[in-house]
Amino acid sequence: MQGFQYSAKILNAGFPVIEWVPTEEVAGKMIMKNRLDLVFADVVVMQQAIRDHGLTLKPMLPVFSTQPMYPSFNVGQREKCAVSMMQSVQCMRTVALMRFTSSIPVPDSRIW
Repeated sequence: MQGFQYSAKILNAGFPVIEWVPTEEVAGKMIMKNRLDLVFADVVVMQQAIRDHGLTLKPMLPVFSTQPMYPSFNVGQREKCAVSMMQSVQCMRTVALMRFTSSIPVPDSRIW
């Protein structure tokens, strides 16, 4: 994906061509049309793109590699973004707690 920083393990894996695509949606559609062989993407974001766009794709498991990701905020918007980020994290924690403590199923769409 354009804008991602991939690990040396991926970049030096010996792929003959690396195609930089703008979004997970574009990558998924290109795979379905046999224009790409595989995609390295964030697993959660790619699964969301697959659901949102009705793509008939499945992840290859186990995951090839993992690396930490860090949020960054526009200096002019940092307060607004930080508050939004904290609200999102709290929502994820609440949903996770509901999943582990309740016998009532929580729809997956609440997480995304």
